[in-house]
Amino acid sequence: MASKTGSRGKRGGSSIGPAIFWVFTRLVLPLGLIYAVLWWRTGVAIDRQLDSLRPFMDIRRGGTVLGLNGDVGIRKLVIQPQAGSPMPAIRVTADRAVLRTPGIFWVLRSAIFGVPDEIPSRFGFSLSGAGVDGPPEALEAAMLGGHVMFPFELAGCEPGLTLEVANALGLRDAEGNFALTMEYGGADHLRLRIESETPGQATLSGDINLSLGPAGNPSMRLLTAGFESLNILIQDQGFGGRRNAYCARKLGISPQEFVARHVEAVRAGFAADGLVPGAAMDQAYTGFVRDGGKLTILARPLRPGPLAQLQEVGLDGLGLFVDATVKHNDDFTAPLVFLPADQFASTSPAAATGAQDAAAVPAVAAAEAPAAPADATADEAPAPGTEIAYDDLPAHLGAAVEVSTSLGTVRRGVLTGASSISIVIKLAPEEGGFPLSMPKYNIVKVRLAPPLTETPETQENAQAQ
Repeated sequence: MASKTGSRGKRGGSSIGPAIFWVFTRLVLPLGLIYAVLWWRTGVAIDRQLDSLRPFMDIRRGGTVLGLNGDVGIRKLVIQPQAGSPMPAIRVTADRAVLRTPGIFWVLRSAIFGVPDEIPSRFGFSLSGAGVDGPPEALEAAMLGGHVMFPFELAGCEPGLTLEVANALGLRDAEGNFALTMEYGGADHLRLRIESETPGQATLSGDINLSLGPAGNPSMRLLTAGFESLNILIQDQGFGGRRNAYCARKLGISPQEFVARHVEAVRAGFAADGLVPGAAMDQAYTGFVRDGGKLTILARPLRPGPLAQLQEVGLDGLGLFVDATVKHNDDFTAPLVFLPADQFASTSPAAATGAQDAAAVPAVAAAEAPAAPADATADEAPAPGTEIAYDDLPAHLGAAVEVSTSLGTVRRGVLTGASSISIVIKLAPEEGGFPLSMPKYNIVKVRLAPPLTETPETQENAQAQ
């Protein structure tokens, strides 16, 4: 009996080898062959596309990229104009250039049956380790402006980016990474994401969230998509400090003086377009220029509507449709508004000095608001329902208010900021509880309101905004 049991054990152990062989021959090997064929077909398809460009461009590439996550592309890409081309003789290189797809099975299905009509769950493209090289004269001719997607890069210092400036700022040999991706999460929600990085200089990332239109043709659903939110983050990784130091040396002034000169130049640029920026210029942006760090811009619609309606709206009209804010690092959130220069000049105390001088006046911060007299009594405080003149609003920071607008809406919340061109209220809990910036030209009437049902921020915190 013992020998029979041992015999069975040996037979059971010997069955592992055939099982492994079966898995390898029936599963691993076929999948490997499919991947190899797909990898080969991908390389052939890429070469076919590149061949159509070779009469105009000298294109060289390394290996083929075919990731399980759906990345399809090439390594070690080099592109430059053919000899005799009128284009600058610059050479564009990239470590990786890929098309982003939902996954390898999507690629396989597309290769066999064609690209599906439905919106893919993931689609986009990316460049990694991208750079530009060539003779100095060719690089100089190719310098068209910005390089690191930094806001208002050289305002107040240089009219544009030259090879000399690029060398001084460490951009001559800088390589960048860029990606644009569309992600469809189902439930009619679509996110467009952009990512740009120049290591050691700056990064920019942003999301636009959309709600797709009614079911039907994918193209029409995209055209009728509604705007849900915008989130942009710009992070300084050293470019700002190098720019400030370079421009200060060039102009013979201190870096602090250049910061003021730069901000004035940006204001002048807006004034040339007939615009006056709001508190964001004097608060969040100035801090970002001076100290670096992060600059965050958020926006959400005041009411649901298609994204297409914003395409032809100027900056001075965005306040009618969008609540936008800007923040430097973890400081207070400032309203991001732009006013027409003529409207600002006709409605502000600074009209006599012109829109440009008005733009240079910092917003009235809460810390500058006049404090109530120490001997004031409760009987002297205005009662709810009392109308407050716009110019008197800084004296009522921290108070509950009702704001009637030219759009026919009435907003209720705590007044947390007031300047000559806009106010900020923290909406009542039943209205969302988030900060809302409101430009002056939209405000018809402001009244004091009864205290909110939820305890608001303390006046000290309100004044910090």
